[in-house]
Amino acid sequence: MSCLKRMMMAAAGAGGLVTKGVYFDGLDQDNSLKYVGTLTGLNDSKEGTCSFWFRLDGKNYQTCIPLGIGTNLNAHGMRFRRTDGNKFQMIGAKSDASNVLVYESSITYTSNTAWRHFVTSYNLATSTIHLYIDGVDRKGAVATNINDTIDYVPSIGGHQAKISGAPPEGGADWHGGLAEIFFNDTYIDLSSSTNREKFRTAAGKPEDLGDDGSTPLGVQPVIYCSVRDGEAATDFATNRGTGQNFTATGPQVLTSTHPSD
Repeated sequence: MSCLKRMMMAAAGAGGLVTKGVYFDGLDQDNSLKYVGTLTGLNDSKEGTCSFWFRLDGKNYQTCIPLGIGTNLNAHGMRFRRTDGNKFQMIGAKSDASNVLVYESSITYTSNTAWRHFVTSYNLATSTIHLYIDGVDRKGAVATNINDTIDYVPSIGGHQAKISGAPPEGGADWHGGLAEIFFNDTYIDLSSSTNREKFRTAAGKPEDLGDDGSTPLGVQPVIYCSVRDGEAATDFATNRGTGQNFTATGPQVLTSTHPSD
């Protein structure tokens, strides 16, 4: 291992990654990344895994969405969001637009200068749901958990994937920092600390997910957006997963602090 590599790992925490956050204003403007169309590699599924680092700079008691995949009817696909009750919530719908999966965090999250880590996975075939924030089990109320398929790829058109805000109609943009956005339509058992530490080190820092995000699951995810050490905020729009790159709306700047600080 090179001296430079050792220094980078020490800065990020053992086995970790030096990564940068990207700031989304999200107060009175559309400040987002989006792709219009179906992402390559995305399939309808009963499963999913999502991970990201976040810093909330405001919008307490307002809904804000770090990641969503949906349609022009705002009823298909999935959304990971912080609700107007300040809890994180995941919603997944099937092809008739009815929800098959709805669950939320057990505690609330409001504006804070700290970076936090969110990771969740679910398998509707086995009624299994995991949600960890900062390495702690935060799975709260499960309102809906039906053995059915989430309509990640709706046939009705108007399909869009969006980082920061509701797809595709807009609104509910994130206000603060986001980093290391990861999503795939497959499941990993997060009850295992070994699996959780594929995303967040035991020292509480970002783990290196691999250049194409394939390290945690052994396959390249559909979405993996990352700004590595020395890269610019504009690199966040590059999808290192199987899906297409995103298009930015609004300014793209690095945050003043970062998850690996």
